[in-house]
Order: sequence, then structure tokens, then C-alpha cells
Amino acid sequence: GFTYVKDRLGIAPTDELLLASPFHYEEQAVLYVPRDMPEPQSPAFVEHVAEEVVRLLELSRGRAFVLFTSYANMNAVASLIAGRVDYPLLIQGEAPKAQLLDTFRGTPHAVLLATASFWQGVDVAGEQLSCVIIDKLPFASPGDPVVSARIERLRSRGQNAFGEYQVPVAVLMLKQGLGRLIRTATDRGILAVLDSRLLRKQYGRRFLESLPPARLVHDLDAVRSIRLPDKADPPLVVDADAVLALAVGFQCLQLVAGRDAQAGEFGGGVDLKQPAPRDALDIAEAGYR
Repeated sequence: GFTYVKDRLGIAPTDELLLASPFHYEEQAVLYVPRDMPEPQSPAFVEHVAEEVVRLLELSRGRAFVLFTSYANMNAVASLIAGRVDYPLLIQGEAPKAQLLDTFRGTPHAVLLATASFWQGVDVAGEQLSCVIIDKLPFASPGDPVVSARIERLRSRGQNAFGEYQVPVAVLMLKQGLGRLIRTATDRGILAVLDSRLLRKQYGRRFLESLPPARLVHDLDAVRSIRLPDKADPPLVVDADAVLALAVGFQCLQLVAGRDAQAGEFGGGVDLKQPAPRDALDIAEAGYR
């Protein structure tokens, strides 16, 4: 619902409208969450991530974003998979963001490894992007001064900072990261979150219930069932009004996530240098009047 967004923006009780998505996620995507991944704090986690990435890239034939919550994990996985995949690897930091995106769009079967700003505001529609892999849940680091201050403020009020702040912000960021895949009604592909806390922890259900309703699978044989896009697929017709309404709502979520995530890395990072869309700001300001 809208409870978290309204609370963060200071919006008083108002009429609400929740529209159905124009996308058919059950047909367009699968959500792969392996059951046997080590805890993210385990020294073995990065190696297991690298193995999963290699297998998933074989299924998607490259054409993937691999998104990380830290530069350390990104660089470690890049080193581990180099020479093991037959597709061009692009790594954040090797070139400016715009150049990396242009290269990705123009290079068949390319794979982009990235953090921070690539979680949001990036649009690659069509078969060139057929797989989005995220290494772990994007919880903000409690060591960040802004995050620490907000946690302490909630605790001083007797509120549950983890459930009322840290989890909702991570949910928003995860939705934005996975949202890189399905951008049009003809897009199809693989969503993968390599963090089994989604299945083992009680709060994992909150994440799963907030994500697009793609079919949840736990083994690679099931992942193979998704028919990835090709140039022969006919176009589908989408209700333009529904897409516009969803876009406005999503911009509001981006504004809230941008305010709540810390600058730099959020245990990876969110790039707060990009200004919020003008219409999202207008909506937010209206809530304070």
C-alpha cells in the first residue's frame, strides 16, 4: 500500500488509487532465488555468487546487468568470472556511465557489472537486456551517519527502525534494481536475487510480496523454462494511460528512496546526484501544504 510513502512525505489521509500493472510478469519473467547460498557475511559468499552468475549468463546468453551492493563484491566477482564467460564484460569504473550504457546497447550479448547509479534511472528495452542479477538485499549500512541518525530517532520514539525504515528502503531499492528488466510489454527475461535471506528470514516475505509477481523458482532447470526474447516476437499493445499512471507513481517511489538512502554506497550505494523528476517533486510538495 501507500502507508510508507505517505508517512515519509508527510501526506495527510487522502484518496488512493492502486492500478494493476500493464505487464504480465507471470509470463514475461521468472524470479530465481537459490536456496543454498551462504550468508552474505560468509567468506564463501562471493565465490558462490560468481558461480551462479556464470550459470545464469549461459542461460541468458549474456545480455545481462549484474548489480552489486558494494564495489568490493563487484570487483571480486569480475575477477572470478573473467575468462569463464564467452560474452563481452563491461565493468563500472572502466568508462563513464553514459559510455558504458552506449557500449552495452550496441554490443550483442554484452554483460554489465555495476553498482550505485545503475540500480535506477537506466533504461535498456528489448532483447539486449534479458537478465538482471542482484547479489544481495540492498540494506543501507547502519554505519552511514544519515542512516544511523534516522535509526536513533526512530528508536527514541519507541519505533522499530529495522521494520519501519531499513526494510522499506531496501524493498524500494530492490524493486528499482529488478525494474531494469521489464520496461515494455514485449520484454521477457530472468530476474535473480542471490540472497537466500529472502527465503530464510521472516522479513523476506515482505520483499517477495512487494516484488513484481514473476514466477518464483529455486533451480536453474526452472529458469530454463522462460522463453527469452528474440527479434521475431510480435509487438504487444499496452494501455498508455495505465503506463503513464504507473510512471508517476514510480517517480514518487524514487523520490522517497533517494531521500532515505545514504549518499555514496549503501553497502553498495545509491547515486543521489541525480535530481528528482520535476513532477515527482510537485507531488511531494503538495503533500506538505
